[in-house]
Amino acid sequence: MRLEAIEWMAIGDKASAGGRFSDAINAYEKAINIEPDNYQAWNNMGISLGQIMNYEEALEAFEKAKHIKPDSHGVWNNIGFVLNKLNKKEEALKAVNKALEFNDKDPYILDTKAVILMDMGDVDEAQKCIRKAVVTLSPNSSYKNEILEHQKKILKAIAERDKKKAEEEKKDV
Repeated sequence: MRLEAIEWMAIGDKASAGGRFSDAINAYEKAINIEPDNYQAWNNMGISLGQIMNYEEALEAFEKAKHIKPDSHGVWNNIGFVLNKLNKKEEALKAVNKALEFNDKDPYILDTKAVILMDMGDVDEAQKCIRKAVVTLSPNSSYKNEILEHQKKILKAIAERDKKKAEEEKKDV
């Protein structure tokens, strides 16, 4: 990687960490202009675009990253995340399953799959995925709170479903 691209990536990463996503996008674009085949710059730009809810452009950035590095589980996971946001649930699930082919123990990928499954209404499978995510989660992970919050939502959805079933069974008796 050329030094200028590394510098722009660092500027982008710092801006992104500070919540300055437009600045991050600009920095990643400069890194890409220097090194068009820098999959990490494309991936990071996609993440920043996703943070400002520009999901269509985020998907384009992730697709470019995927063509450069087709075995990146992180890129495949990000594609799944964005497709889910674009309400393309089946495609999202396929992308996340592809990410799991490369790394089936990554708690963030398992979490993404759990969220997609929950959004699709399959709370039982979502619960299985989130359990795997929690088990593989490092205690000091920056995603810990987010994953545990998703676990709560899934458990709540299961409880609501079971309560509704019990009420319907009472009516039938």
